[in-house]
Amino acid sequence: MASSTTSILALALFFIATATHAHALLTINGQNVLGLQVNGTLACSATGNLPGPGIAGILASLTCNINGTPTLVALPITNLNGVFAALVTNLNSLTANSLCNVTVNLPVLSCPLLPRSGFLQAQVNLNSTTVIQVANIGLVAQATVGLFAQV
Repeated sequence: MASSTTSILALALFFIATATHAHALLTINGQNVLGLQVNGTLACSATGNLPGPGIAGILASLTCNINGTPTLVALPITNLNGVFAALVTNLNSLTANSLCNVTVNLPVLSCPLLPRSGFLQAQVNLNSTTVIQVANIGLVAQATVGLFAQV
């Protein structure tokens, strides 16, 4: 009897653990995806947009409105060319209609052309994305960042 009780308890714990690690699904272009990859560039220009040389080592924040609440989902850092990419696999009720933004705090000392205060913010376009297969994840939606504006 103790053996069957232990087996049932172990099986129940397995199902609970499996359920809590399940990935949420996001539907993009009619396909259920398990991740969202957001790509963009921060340039040293008056607006932070291209043309201009990329700015390296800048921390950005990717936030999405999830159930009406702005939620931080990633903190990408720009590479030597000013390019950043964030791969989000914990989609938490994110939908194709969710508003997502990338924000950069000002000032950026390595770029004297940018404004000295406030933030740069760019919207992520979830509606016109491509879907790719990524090893060990599955289908991932690739989204691009729009133009930065000072806020």
